[in-house]
Amino acid sequence: MLKNNPFHANEGGLSTRPPFPKSDPRKDGGRHSHPAPKRNGDFFPFSQDGLSLSSKRLGSLKCFKNADFNVDCGTDISVQELIARGAFANVHEGIFQKRKVAIKIQALEETAQCEAALLCELTILKELKHERIVRFLGAGFHKSSIYFVMELCSNGALRECLQSQKLGWNLKTRIGLDVATAVLFLHSKEIMHRDIKTPNVLIDGNWRAKLCDFSFCIDDSCQEKYEFVCGTKEFISPEMNLFDYDPNGQFGLASDMYSFGVVLAEMLTEIQPGNDGPLDLQGTYENDFRADTKQVEIHSLKGAPESLIRLAIECLKWNPEERATSEQAVEWLEDLLQQSVGDTKVEVPAAPASPPRRLSTAEVQEREGEVRHRLRTHSGCKELKGVHSQSVCEEDPKNRLHCSCTFFLSIALSQVLVISSLIVLFSIVFSHFHSD
Repeated sequence: MLKNNPFHANEGGLSTRPPFPKSDPRKDGGRHSHPAPKRNGDFFPFSQDGLSLSSKRLGSLKCFKNADFNVDCGTDISVQELIARGAFANVHEGIFQKRKVAIKIQALEETAQCEAALLCELTILKELKHERIVRFLGAGFHKSSIYFVMELCSNGALRECLQSQKLGWNLKTRIGLDVATAVLFLHSKEIMHRDIKTPNVLIDGNWRAKLCDFSFCIDDSCQEKYEFVCGTKEFISPEMNLFDYDPNGQFGLASDMYSFGVVLAEMLTEIQPGNDGPLDLQGTYENDFRADTKQVEIHSLKGAPESLIRLAIECLKWNPEERATSEQAVEWLEDLLQQSVGDTKVEVPAAPASPPRRLSTAEVQEREGEVRHRLRTHSGCKELKGVHSQSVCEEDPKNRLHCSCTFFLSIALSQVLVISSLIVLFSIVFSHFHSD
């Protein structure tokens, strides 16, 4: 099986690289052993080992430094409700510079590898600005945690939207185009994302997609990428899976495109990929982890554009050299969107009805004053509706006396009317008998 593996360097499949180190880092969980980092004091959270390793991973990019922290976590931000929970970090809604933001809080672990992952994400966010990448506003640290301050994408992750909203095909196509555009931007810088998946695609208030989570990013030419395989199981390419069995294997930017194909498949079927469900694209060691692309065709929802299905299958091809590139995917989706909607107008889900706004204390007092004014000019006692208060008559002694007098006067008048009616009735009956 593996003797025909096109990802093997000695079989002429992909570019060669130096032999794998004799000490296989994957035997101890996929990471080299690093000495405990030496802190530069409490003020600077990153060790020199972590800074050096992240610089190595990201090549020509200017690596994030300790001096680049610009947020005072004690005074500049207000951390509010939890909106997402991840394996390594939690995301909260918060306030920064009088605007709503997303605040990602991640613990700083004392290994150079973990530090490098954090620094890689900070570097990508700081250095690479693009409309399809979540906007970075700043970072700070507090005790043993790093705080990322980013724009708030109010519609959440793509996976959540697929589960809770009815997304039309034109919108799904545009979301796919947005993701492909972000991947193309990274690939143009020779940066491999290594963890493209629907939970890492955020949807903003205008239903535009933005890519996030860059902790696994690495320069494609960096040999560090072969030290361990990372990513999310259901989205990992065959060549990365085979790397666990063949340390002479190769993988690169095309692995991101395989992950992108799984994202398209999840949008087409609205089924989470995985071994426990009907959309199992992983394959097994016995079949070289080939994706069963027929599952995409079988489970795609009614009305799915055939062209979108074909693109997903192109991205899921086993041989990375045969997959669509990020540039080809962008062109493909632009053409599909243009053919589908002509002027690229896309219908988005209607915004949910907003809950009724609670009145402020000042508004309550203002409305109570208006009601009191009406009660002074009109008889009767009316209660104030929609405000958490009792009858206005119970709050003002003068109004209480006025209402009491009005009440007794109305009872007396009704009794007079009843007695008058009875007198008239008896008069008529008496007159009738007297005439007889």
